[in-house]
Amino acid sequence: MRALGENETLSMPRRQPSGELKAKVVLEALRGARPIQELAAEYGVHPLQITPWQRVALAEWPEVVSNRRGPTSTDEEAFTAALSQQIGPVTVAVDWLKTKGGHRR
Repeated sequence: MRALGENETLSMPRRQPSGELKAKVVLEALRGARPIQELAAEYGVHPLQITPWQRVALAEWPEVVSNRRGPTSTDEEAFTAALSQQIGPVTVAVDWLKTKGGHRR
């Protein structure tokens, strides 16, 4: 093993917590059942990371909840418009067939 130079340090690459881990930690922190220090020790994160995660989660929560129904209505409108475009020519064709196609009542 070689000796480290004056400006060299042993450093480990930064570990990026997954979104799933952040969500678990934030949910437990928001419940408030245990101190942030305990949560940090259990999940292997620094206690100073948890508070910003909470702020982000609380700031974005209204948008997450409100967007759940938004796209559905536009999807339905697009579907209805597409069906209307198909129904129009079919109705015209049926009417033409009734009058010109020899259909008798």
